[in-house]
Amino acid sequence: MTADALVELASIDKTVAFYDDRIEYRSRIGSKHGVIPYRRVNSIALVEGFAVPIVVTTKDTLAVTPATSKKVVIALKSRRRPLIFDFRGEATETVNAAMAIVQQRLARATREDSAPEVDDGDRERRRRADELLTTAELHRAGVLSDEEFERAKARILER
Repeated sequence: MTADALVELASIDKTVAFYDDRIEYRSRIGSKHGVIPYRRVNSIALVEGFAVPIVVTTKDTLAVTPATSKKVVIALKSRRRPLIFDFRGEATETVNAAMAIVQQRLARATREDSAPEVDDGDRERRRRADELLTTAELHRAGVLSDEEFERAKARILER
């Protein structure tokens, strides 16, 4: 995973990065990994529910913290079974920010599939506008600090 990721989340068994044009996941144990272009995503949903409690022990104490699973279910056009990532250790705001990125990219892919041909200049302006919107949403959600937001915005605008 690289610094180009808009959001990077840790599920129970994988690290998942959301990029401008794709989702990448890598197993924390072993070498399994995958790349999912947004054009292959059919739908995405967030399913929250009770999960197994997290037990933390130290030398003198035992703490049991109830955990809420935050399962992101991604249905792909070419697969029968969806991909499921459980982000129970991540903040809800961060998971929601990742969901917003995917939903924007799905909407953009749908527009591009149904839109008449446009020149590369228009396509690039639309892509940058979408990227600015995503960056602003991440900043509003608290995923990006003011400084990170300004750097990302400057990087997008100087292209």
